[in-house]
Amino acid sequence: MELANDLHQAGLEDNGTLGLMLLSHENCNFRCVYCYEEFKKNRMLPEVVEGVVALVRKRAPQLRSLSIGWFGGEPLLAFDIIEDVAMRLRSICATHGIAYSSQMTTNGYHLDADRAARCIAAGITRYQITLDGPAETHDKLRVLASGGPTSARIVENLQHLRPVFTSPSASTFLPTTLRSCPRLSDGSAASLVMTNAFPLGFARSGDGADQTMNR
Repeated sequence: MELANDLHQAGLEDNGTLGLMLLSHENCNFRCVYCYEEFKKNRMLPEVVEGVVALVRKRAPQLRSLSIGWFGGEPLLAFDIIEDVAMRLRSICATHGIAYSSQMTTNGYHLDADRAARCIAAGITRYQITLDGPAETHDKLRVLASGGPTSARIVENLQHLRPVFTSPSASTFLPTTLRSCPRLSDGSAASLVMTNAFPLGFARSGDGADQTMNR
């Protein structure tokens, strides 16, 4: 307990690093059956954008590294905000010699070739994208707001991230659907995950459990 407290305090006192999790958009184009969000809010407000940039500019003289995470909702619903903020923060980092890194948690549906290339150009090099097992399982759980399927498009879009995708992708599972995970080796996902082009991680969800496995 004492060690945990020391590590926590050290993190608070380390003014040389700054990590921000930014929600560019709090709505989502999916309606996953296990999601608890109500999606009552929309885009990040302009004053919040300016506040983020002002904070980084103020802290910049003391920073060694800046880490930006993009989350939602679905962050790609406000991709213009992501590009704008990334450009401005990277400019500040370049001026002050600050190491910059960025990651995104996205459902992957809007990550087509053009947008993937622009995300990479914006310095986003780590992605968490969920596949809930093979298509027949995924498409019952992670559906569009209109009710349509999403698996095939996500798998197609993953191809565009090959240049930067070296850390595990994520597949959440419910206890009742874990049995279908081996069938990821069948169908269109096989060329991605089973050839080690995309290392695959598993995270249990739905019952409050905290359990992670890596392939």
